[in-house]
Amino acid sequence: MLMDLLRIENFMKDHACHVDDKAAKLNDMVVYADFVKGKYQSVFEQLQVDIEVEKAYDALEDVLFIEDEDKDLVLASPYKFTAGGRTYSYAAGTPRESIWTAMFALYSDGANLTIHSDYDDISAESGQDEVMEEISYEDIKTGLENGLIEISDNLGDYGLMGIGCRIGSGAFYFGRDITDKYETAQDFLRDYDTDKIADMLYSVLATCRFAMCSGLNEYEYIEYKNILKANSKTAVIQKFCNGTIAHMLSSKISCISRKIFSVNSLKGK
Repeated sequence: MLMDLLRIENFMKDHACHVDDKAAKLNDMVVYADFVKGKYQSVFEQLQVDIEVEKAYDALEDVLFIEDEDKDLVLASPYKFTAGGRTYSYAAGTPRESIWTAMFALYSDGANLTIHSDYDDISAESGQDEVMEEISYEDIKTGLENGLIEISDNLGDYGLMGIGCRIGSGAFYFGRDITDKYETAQDFLRDYDTDKIADMLYSVLATCRFAMCSGLNEYEYIEYKNILKANSKTAVIQKFCNGTIAHMLSSKISCISRKIFSVNSLKGK
C-alpha cells in the first residue's frame, strides 16, 4: 500500500511519534504512543488499519439495514469486514451502532471516522504492505566515504546547534540521544566509524516517511535522495571502469610478456 503523504503528515501532527532505530523491519521503525492501549504501536500498521476501516465504513452505505420492533436499524443479513488481518463478523439482527462502535475502536481517530478525510492511497498489486526503502544503507555509506555527507558541529547557517548532518544545500539532526553527548563533531567521529554513522543516518533517510518523522520535508528528502543516488551510480560506474581498465592493463601486460618470452626463445635458438 502506497499511502498518501498528507495522510502520514496529518497522523504525525496528531500523535506522539518517534523513530525506533533498534527495530529490525522498516515498518516497525516509526512508532507512536497509543495511550488507549498503553503501548507503542507501528505508525504504518495503524495507518493501514485506518485505510481498511474507512473503506469498510463507507461500504456500509450499500449494506441493507431494516427496522426491528423498537424501530432501530439492524442488519438484514450477516455482514463482515476485515481490518488489520482480522475478520469481524456480525449476524443478522445486529444493530448498526454495534458495528460503528467496533470500527471506532479500531480507527486511530475514534468516532471521527464518520467525517474522515479522503486521501489518494494506492493499493499495491502484490498485497504487501511493507514500507520500501528509498535510500539504501549503501547509498549513505558511499556518501560518507565520498564526502557528500558531512558530519559537522558548524551548521549554524542551517539553523542547527550542535552536531548535525549536511547533504547538499540542507542539514538536519540525527541520533540526538547520542550526538548530544558530544561537544564537537571530532569527538563524535573518534568514537563512531562510518558503518555506525551510516546505521544512524539510515534510520532517518531510509524512506521519506522516516525523514518526515525527523522533521524533514518532502522537498528536502528528494534533494538528498537525488544526490546520494547519483553518487552511488557514479561510484558503481567508477568501480566498473577501474576494474575494466585494470583487467585491460593486466591483459596487455600479459600479452607483452608472452611476446618478450617468444622473442627471447627465438634468440636462444
